[in-house]
Amino acid sequence: MTPMDFKDRQTVECRVDSLAFGGEGVGRVGGMVVFVEGALPGERTAVEILHRGRKFLRGRAAEILDFSPDRVSPPCRLFGRCGGCALQHLRYESQLDWKRRQVLDILARIGGIEGIPCGAAVPSPAPYGYRNSIRLHRLPGRPPRYGFYCRDNRTLVEVRRCEIAMKAINHAIPGLAKPAGGVRGADEILLRAGADGGVVAHPGRGGARRAGRWGSIAWAKSRRPSRVSTPRSRVGRRRVRSARFPSGVGTTYNAANSSVISIDMQAKTNDTTTMRGRLDHAALR
Repeated sequence: MTPMDFKDRQTVECRVDSLAFGGEGVGRVGGMVVFVEGALPGERTAVEILHRGRKFLRGRAAEILDFSPDRVSPPCRLFGRCGGCALQHLRYESQLDWKRRQVLDILARIGGIEGIPCGAAVPSPAPYGYRNSIRLHRLPGRPPRYGFYCRDNRTLVEVRRCEIAMKAINHAIPGLAKPAGGVRGADEILLRAGADGGVVAHPGRGGARRAGRWGSIAWAKSRRPSRVSTPRSRVGRRRVRSARFPSGVGTTYNAANSSVISIDMQAKTNDTTTMRGRLDHAALR
């Protein structure tokens, strides 16, 4: 059979026997390779054809007819829409096994290297809540809302919590919708968590277009509202490296009392910045 023997949106039955690099199940229908979004190895699925390539088909699992024993309930409510995670519905031990197989397959199929010894994949001590940075993109409309790209890499889905991000980052996400001092939100924001539990946020690539004079935002874990989560920096007159705080206006959020400090940062040299802080006591809750 050829791809022309199938129609778009046609539903066919398929037995999935392996897993592709991006998390799609792989099966065959009439001798044609089919990549099935949402299906796992060992499952029999009803596949809705969405794309016909020259030598393959691509579709989604419209219905799971026989479930894999390795299928689990994904902890993220956005799984399947968000384009970040692809295997939350697969048991973690099975994820490690399939990733090992994929490495060996790539070495053999592309590199022509076969028969090399390869041990078991080393598991992570924390499969969730480990990421210390995420990049968020602004959704259209007001007030500012931020999220991740969907699986189509075109549309955005609002994110209020990311299961693989550290707790400090998830605590900071709601505050992005309420920037201090009426500063407009950036098109793109990068959140980074520090070792002390604080989070620093600043416009990402091209994000400064709508950020105006907004240089960076920092959420501090310390109970002292003057504490900024960057090492060796305090509101007042202290010098920090400009790589940490780009020139402009930033804010510091203190989770203990929901206070906000507006920081006016003026570059003095290429590698230092003088900060002057003003306590606004603006509530974010």
